[in-house]
Amino acid sequence: MQDGNGAHCFGKLEIEILASQLEITVKSRLTFWRHRLTGLANAPKESQPHDHGKYWAIYGQAEGETIMSDWELVEPAREGKPGKVRHVRAYPLRPGMAKLYNEGDIHSPRRDGPTRLIRIEGRNMEGQPRGTFEQV
Repeated sequence: MQDGNGAHCFGKLEIEILASQLEITVKSRLTFWRHRLTGLANAPKESQPHDHGKYWAIYGQAEGETIMSDWELVEPAREGKPGKVRHVRAYPLRPGMAKLYNEGDIHSPRRDGPTRLIRIEGRNMEGQPRGTFEQV
């Protein structure tokens, strides 16, 4: 089921099936996928707007709530200067919900309390170019 923000809501059985399928896929495609369980995060934190470069990412909420924000590109980054973005909307990810961010989608997560989040990326992003952005 999909909510009005494009996040998918899953039941417990669906989550177990999805986790099983992801585990198989991740094991068989270790060079292509990165699977990350961020663990329990207690301290409030807000990330800056970012993208995942030429790759997609899926954020899945396991516990707590993460407020996700979507951003519109106003001006692309140039010669070492960050791009400029405008806030479009914010929406919660709650346990059992997942959201796909396609290539180039600019977003930012915020947590106000304890959370657990699963992030799956189309590629291990360590050392990969990705956009940096300033809010306008």
